[in-house]
Amino acid sequence: MRALASDAHSEMLRAIRGLCDGDPLLRRLIAAGPDGDALVIEGLASEAWRSVTFEGHRHRLELALRGDPATLGRAHDRLVATLGEADLPLRGRCVIDTSLADARTESDAAGERRRLVFELLTLED
Repeated sequence: MRALASDAHSEMLRAIRGLCDGDPLLRRLIAAGPDGDALVIEGLASEAWRSVTFEGHRHRLELALRGDPATLGRAHDRLVATLGEADLPLRGRCVIDTSLADARTESDAAGERRRLVFELLTLED
C-alpha cells in the first residue's frame, strides 16, 4: 500500500472525525493536548482493488490511543464498534467492509499506548 494525500483520504478522515465527534470520550481524546490522553491518526494508505464486477480501494487506517488502561479499553471498544458499524458518508464511493486488522498495547514511562489498524474496503459508485 502507498500513502496518498487525496480527496478520498480527506473525505474519509472528515467522516471518521464526524463519527468520533458524536461520542464524548472519542471527541475528548481527539481534542487532547500532547501530555494527556489522546487519539491520533498515524497513517492512511490505499491501493486500488477490483473484482470482475466492482472497482474500489483497500484502505489501511492506523490509529494510536494514549492514556490510562481504563480509558484505552473504553476507547478501543468504542472505536471498533463505531467504525465497524459506520456508514461513512463518502462522495462517489461506499464503504462495504471495515475490520480491525491489528491491535497492540505498548507501555513506557509516559503510560500506555494502543495501536489500532483498521482495514476498509470501498467501492466506487
